[in-house]
Amino acid sequence: MATSPFEKPEQHGRTLLKSWSSSVLFHAMIFLGLLYWFGSPESGLGNRDGSLLNFNKVGLEIKSPQTDQFEARPDETVAETSTSEANVQPNVQPEENPFERLPSELTTSPLKKQDPVLGTGLPSSIDSALNRPSASSEGSLVQEASGDLPPQATAPLGIGESAFLGIRSQGEKVVFLLDRSSSMSGTYLDSKVKPLSVAKSELKRSLNALSASHQFQVIFYHETTWALGSREDVSTGIKLLPVSELNLNLAHNFVAQIRADRGTDHLKALELALSLHPDVVYFLTDADTKLSSNELRRLKRMSQGTIINCIEFGKGIQIAGTGAHERNFLQRLAADTGGTYRYFDITRF
Repeated sequence: MATSPFEKPEQHGRTLLKSWSSSVLFHAMIFLGLLYWFGSPESGLGNRDGSLLNFNKVGLEIKSPQTDQFEARPDETVAETSTSEANVQPNVQPEENPFERLPSELTTSPLKKQDPVLGTGLPSSIDSALNRPSASSEGSLVQEASGDLPPQATAPLGIGESAFLGIRSQGEKVVFLLDRSSSMSGTYLDSKVKPLSVAKSELKRSLNALSASHQFQVIFYHETTWALGSREDVSTGIKLLPVSELNLNLAHNFVAQIRADRGTDHLKALELALSLHPDVVYFLTDADTKLSSNELRRLKRMSQGTIINCIEFGKGIQIAGTGAHERNFLQRLAADTGGTYRYFDITRF
């Protein structure tokens, strides 16, 4: 039977409708299956009741593999932190002693060790005699105006104290008055150590022992006087000098150039020393000439509280002031002014 040409398009349209319906039905089944799977708890995208999650709350989290590898559980982290804190010892600073930072001036004892007043120029026999204990004083310093050798004190000097050839005196204004006449050269002695050399050596040691509170002057004399900071045979403009490094250096240089010669004028030299109104005068001579009683009375009036310590460099054993022998002018001068007399045998130098 012959087919009409209009029947072919109609048949073709039915075929397309069936294919489209089958495709829609197939995709709808696939969609429902996926929807069911996403809504299950096993998929990780659904709630426990089977409903879908709110995808608006879903975000993206990136983790580093190294971080995940060493990431510890919370309880393990707390345990490790506690252990580490227990193992760390607290950094406790030791309590500082405030006295460790005090300046050396306050921590050092003011009674520092000093050289003995008596120098190395004297023989050990004299030095040991000066250091012998005194039975009457039970070890304390004895300074009496007598012809006997008092004990030598080697303890550090006190505040405002000075010393020369074993005699110690209190007073901040000090004058050292030394004989430099020709007899002090010791040319007539067999000893290699000369009296003036011993005197100069001991004078330097005494100068070094002065404190900053002292004022001092050094005067050498024979027929004329020569004071530190002045020209020879000039008695005006002489004054006490403060203790300083400069003045001590000047004094050492001055002492070094002194030589023994000519005669002796004790009175002129003592009057110059007393005109400075010192607290203490250390007067050293070999007493080859004497002072009269009138001259001693004059010096006593001039002293006005100044202590005059007298040191005699004699030849042989001491005679004056011992036994029935009268005191010489040095012993009387020391006694009149409250000073100390001391005798040294220059033949033992």
